[in-house]
Amino acid sequence: MKLGPYPILFLLLLFLAACDSQQTSEEESSLDGLGTAGVEITTPFSSSSTTENGGTVSTKVRLKSAPLSPVTITLNSSDTQEGTVSPTVLTFNKDNWDSYVSIIVTGVDDDIADGSQSYEIQIASVVSEDSKYSALNGQINPIKLQNEDDEIKAIVLGSLSGDTTEAGGNATFSVKLASKPIEAVSIPIISTDTSEGTVSVSSLSFDNSNYNTVQIVTVNGEDDDERDGNIAYQVMVVRQHLR
Repeated sequence: MKLGPYPILFLLLLFLAACDSQQTSEEESSLDGLGTAGVEITTPFSSSSTTENGGTVSTKVRLKSAPLSPVTITLNSSDTQEGTVSPTVLTFNKDNWDSYVSIIVTGVDDDIADGSQSYEIQIASVVSEDSKYSALNGQINPIKLQNEDDEIKAIVLGSLSGDTTEAGGNATFSVKLASKPIEAVSIPIISTDTSEGTVSVSSLSFDNSNYNTVQIVTVNGEDDDERDGNIAYQVMVVRQHLR
């Protein structure tokens, strides 16, 4: 059979059209086949604890595959009184999806002796028109951290002023807390020998409103009818479990 120039040209056009169709299909599927959608968060560097004196924790975030549309990730802290995160918004696209973005978490100070407090940096939202990535919204585990306390649970005693005498001489000293307690604190004040000296109060109460306000304790000398000389005794400020 003899082929003229027109059938040959027709076949050539069909071949080129098929090639173009195949190339377009490959381009559309190139991003779609790069891997499973996901968000990679590295393990916090050095430590997973921030501190109340401004100590930080850093980590990095990136996507696990190229998205078909931009992906916006919003971060927040579960307790901003313990730690804050920066930046709070990360944006990835097909060009930067595999580039790590550093995030810094900074410990926040308070005046409460509350010990180490746990909190999280949460992936609050994942927004994208790429359905593979939008499906991750609410599915990514948070970064678990602790904020180390810098307050000391302690009773602060002022210097003793004066001496007690059997003639009624008295002595005084002050008491306060070193830091704000979580709940009210009662501190017993006890004389070890009430026949020699008594205290003006049997206990002192502190809470988060008056913890650093000085309270005065007066110790009064007691008279007896014995020539017993100077007798030593103590006034005990009982340090119970401070919370």
